[in-house]
Amino acid sequence: MKQLETLWQLIDGLAERPAGCAVIRFRDGETECLSWQELSRDIKRFTAALMAAGLRPGETVALQADNSSEWILSCLAILRAGGVVTPLDIQLGTQDLQRILGDSGARFLVTTAALAERLAALALAEPPRALLLDHTEDPRHWRHLLAAEGPAMPQPAAEEPAALFYTSGTSGPPKGVPLTHGNLVFQIERLLETGLVRPTERPLMPLPLHHVYPFVVGMLLPLAAGVPIILPGGLTGRELIYALRQGRATMFMGVPRLYEALYQGLAERVAASGWLVRLFFRTGMALSTRLGHRLGIHWGRGLLAPFRRGIAPRVRIMASGGAALDPQLARRLDALGWRVAIGYGLTETSPLVTVLLPGELRFQSVGRPLPGVEVRIEPVPEVAGEEQLPAVGEVLVRGAGVFSGYRNLPELTAEAFSSDGWFRTGDLGALDDKGYLTLAG
Repeated sequence: MKQLETLWQLIDGLAERPAGCAVIRFRDGETECLSWQELSRDIKRFTAALMAAGLRPGETVALQADNSSEWILSCLAILRAGGVVTPLDIQLGTQDLQRILGDSGARFLVTTAALAERLAALALAEPPRALLLDHTEDPRHWRHLLAAEGPAMPQPAAEEPAALFYTSGTSGPPKGVPLTHGNLVFQIERLLETGLVRPTERPLMPLPLHHVYPFVVGMLLPLAAGVPIILPGGLTGRELIYALRQGRATMFMGVPRLYEALYQGLAERVAASGWLVRLFFRTGMALSTRLGHRLGIHWGRGLLAPFRRGIAPRVRIMASGGAALDPQLARRLDALGWRVAIGYGLTETSPLVTVLLPGELRFQSVGRPLPGVEVRIEPVPEVAGEEQLPAVGEVLVRGAGVFSGYRNLPELTAEAFSSDGWFRTGDLGALDDKGYLTLAG
């Protein structure tokens, strides 16, 4: 695919993909395959339905549902119609849901029948109109809005908003973070340049798509790379392992707690085995770790294959984001034969700032800045004088992926940027002489 400028170009290019599945979903013991051609066709239909319902370019559309092929389809249709998609957690409390819908100004909520019932309890002057993804017989289902022939689809510019994410609100009410087509395309293009996702990749994406990390890295990046997105039926160990095996996944896109559970489950099975198995595992892990970190030899791929085979026989890469991955756990995963990739970023940076690529074994760091992203460390008085951490300070970021400011919060926006335009992450870190970033708090 030629270099992108906006997301609508990515969406329109989906129809050109060869035969195969764009989205593979495991549900209730069945495997669903949505082909590239079916995805492209249904995006056009959903886009026409949104425009027939009165969606205007630049308007916000809230999207609240579990991960599914329909979630991906509706998200892309909102973007193609010129709308600004606002992904919402299905577990939002009434107060946060009410505030977000009011702040975003969404006139439409794409959701499920069960979640749509919550709208009646909200104190909103004009509750959004529900468009359903399930219950096809319900007149609120989007397919009932299909027009025989819709108007010409808009072509949003790179500087126009594409998505509006709301932060978790752990330090106050949720804040709206608008990201433009240009912000998101910059991220996609830079990640494609790293070679993280190869043309033969089959990534498993278990994380909820309302977060910016799975939204961009788990959905938009595979679509741009032309590889299928594998959605498990749930987050239990059994469901994940089933999807990894049956989906022939080569990449796992997760968060540290999933990897902790995965390794703990493997360690418990080894502990319950005979002494010979336990000895082989301990010896193999020690040898693989030594050879990997001292000589750069990845022996765990072959040596410990029997232990990986029961979990993820084809997985090559374990990609971690969303929180700090314990360096010791990263070394164990690498010793087992999986290549570990680590990303660091924030919603406001759409999202990745740095990436530790597979094969780079500096697990105490979060990698180096993406091409086109600048990182600088601003000294902080209370830590700058500590001898053991002489280079630690606040991590500041600049680049085409950085947002321009919080929605309806000019004072917080002013506080978030330095006087010369760098975004203040609020995180402490240090850069070494090779450009690797290590976080310190």
